[in-house]
Amino acid sequence: MIDLKAIKRRNKNIFIVSLGTLIIILFVSQLVKESNLEKNKVIGVAKFLRINHDRRSKYSVEYQFFANGKLIESSDPLGASWPNHVREGEPVIRAFYPVEFDRENPKNSRIMLTERPLKLKQILNDHATIYGNVVLASPVSDNYVDLRIAYKYQGEVFNFRTRLHKDNLPCGNVESCKESQIKLLVSKHYPEVNDLYFKSYDRKNLLEQYKLN
Repeated sequence: MIDLKAIKRRNKNIFIVSLGTLIIILFVSQLVKESNLEKNKVIGVAKFLRINHDRRSKYSVEYQFFANGKLIESSDPLGASWPNHVREGEPVIRAFYPVEFDRENPKNSRIMLTERPLKLKQILNDHATIYGNVVLASPVSDNYVDLRIAYKYQGEVFNFRTRLHKDNLPCGNVESCKESQIKLLVSKHYPEVNDLYFKSYDRKNLLEQYKLN
């Protein structure tokens, strides 16, 4: 005769052991990740993207940063629980914050949501001086000109627009700017950031909004 109670007890014991084993594996895996992060830690610059809310009522923050010349997208728990996430202020969407990442496995990372985002001068403190190509120079009014500029850094190509006064064009006048080259200061930590982008006349409010000035 089949002992149903014994089968239920055995299945229950198997479930408990399996669950316990899984918890131990996850715990050890987290410890290994933390150990590797401390051993291979690099400090970079991350752009905060959004806060996500999943079905289990858990919140996470999504962000992206550059490591080894590639754009990395990652996420972190929103809470400041173990292992000691920095959560000092209300995050500002599209603002920049420090990030810690494992140089050998950049996905293993932690964004540091400090009280205030990084200022532009902090992001550009460690920069490269390069030349970008003006692909379009177009007047948008009697006084302002739009320049569309492309540049390459660490194998990645970046494009942006900046609006400058016609008397302050770094390449002379509109005609001389066409298909010319312009000097840029590009952040080594986040090469999408350059000084000319934020000098655009129509982005003055952006500097104040994201506390980057």
